[in-house]
Amino acid sequence: MISDLKSSKPRGWATTTVPFLLPIAIILSMGVIHFNTVSKEVIISPRSSVACLTKPAPQTSTPLPAIDSQLQIFDARRAHALATNQAFFQKKFKLLWFLYEPEVVCPWEQRVGPMGDGAKWSCLMSELEKKSSCNVLSFGSAAEDDFEQEIANRTKCKIDIFDPSPRAAPMVEKAATYGASFHAVGLGAGSESSAGMWSRVGQPRNTQRDVKFKLETLGDIVKMIGISGHRIDVLKVDIEGHEYAAFESAFENCDFDIGEILIEIHWCDMRHTCRDQNPLSSRDKNRRLVPPSHSVDVIEKFFNLFRKCGYLVFHKEPNLQGCDGWRCLEYAFVNRTSLEALYAK
Repeated sequence: MISDLKSSKPRGWATTTVPFLLPIAIILSMGVIHFNTVSKEVIISPRSSVACLTKPAPQTSTPLPAIDSQLQIFDARRAHALATNQAFFQKKFKLLWFLYEPEVVCPWEQRVGPMGDGAKWSCLMSELEKKSSCNVLSFGSAAEDDFEQEIANRTKCKIDIFDPSPRAAPMVEKAATYGASFHAVGLGAGSESSAGMWSRVGQPRNTQRDVKFKLETLGDIVKMIGISGHRIDVLKVDIEGHEYAAFESAFENCDFDIGEILIEIHWCDMRHTCRDQNPLSSRDKNRRLVPPSHSVDVIEKFFNLFRKCGYLVFHKEPNLQGCDGWRCLEYAFVNRTSLEALYAK
């Protein structure tokens, strides 16, 4: 028998593998496979139901839940998490961001810009494409303007880009090539000069504290570019920690009309970040990072300010490129009135 086995010809790859792979190929051609961990069932979703990242999801006949209902559910879950796990969040402060999840659903959201850092998720992009005029303000572009270029290609918006740091110098000529305007001014709490994180980016370490940059309030900036009293359709912000003071000033009276705010929010213990509100973080005897005792209060106040002025979170994602997934996160807020108008259509 052994000699018979040795003399037998090995079975070819096609003979042994193709019959096994054929059923799998048929299943994959049908759609995308999901495994339900609760029911232990394999579910196949038709390929036509898989949403494209760059196009709004198709509308369905299923009515969307009222915004108030969505907020009530979110607030109840958040209150329960705080009541039962407050000590946990204080100890595992990196997980604090779990308390700030999307509050409402925007089925029309789409990614504007390429994959990776710099792109943003927009709820109102499909509406912007229909408008004959609109205003987009982008703060802290760092000479990365893929988002702004796509806005220019797809809409008739007036685009103003702001960044006072040396890294953005090429934007003066670059922005003009697609009709945008560049301004060497930063967003802050008032007319001031600031070193902070602004000087850290794009500067040698031995000179980073010697450079000063001009910051202005949002109110002064809209006057400067001639759109005071007009709607800001998109406000894109990545200002390395200055967002806390900037929006505390801008939202003091909730008198700006902004369609959506696409912002990178920074953890309040980063070097130079929130330096006016918080001391730098310290380390315990095991060299583990210990946040300032009131960093959590600063972040909580920030999100409450947005809710008070009528801006609701519809998207959230960690920045995995330069923030270790927790030092800064991308949040997208939509104006409640704008979202209600979309729901009503």
